[in-house]
Amino acid sequence: MRPKDSIYVNSSAEYDKHKQALKHVLCPKCGVMGCLIRHGYLRGYGDGCAEKIQRGWRVYCSNRGLKKGCGKTYSILLAIHLYRRLVNAGRLWEFLKGVLDGSSIKKAWEKVASPFGLETGYKLWASFIRNQSHVRAHLHRLDKPVHFPARVSEPALQLILHLQSAFRPSACPAASFQTVFQRAFLAR
Repeated sequence: MRPKDSIYVNSSAEYDKHKQALKHVLCPKCGVMGCLIRHGYLRGYGDGCAEKIQRGWRVYCSNRGLKKGCGKTYSILLAIHLYRRLVNAGRLWEFLKGVLDGSSIKKAWEKVASPFGLETGYKLWASFIRNQSHVRAHLHRLDKPVHFPARVSEPALQLILHLQSAFRPSACPAASFQTVFQRAFLAR
């Protein structure tokens, strides 16, 4: 499953609305209407727990019987989970806020990373740096960049401020980014 094949929702209530309309929705892969059916749960590890948690749902475009679907599945994911990461979006956002507040990467990660090692924090930071252009390009469609204080001259910190201002009422702008743009926050 690649991140572009997914739909992000904030809660299971949003999924229930999507689920009720499946027969009236076009398949995102083949464009046929009326062939989508529920196909189970997406489970995976999350936030360092040893047992699997529900990360989303699968939807199947049926090609069985007389149905004209493509026979492929796509995912509906809870936005709080990051693509191919055990760390959830809330923990990532707290880490990014810590870096913005002036902490080093090490100190910011140690504040939020109870079950994870320091290497995970450095890998997430590197992934955030690699994905800056992806995130910035989407943010410019939604909101003009804010005027940054003189103390914020590093582009990564400016991007964190831009995320914060674009999704102001949200507790987790990383999750809001995924639901608004229907793209993974750390896609690569």
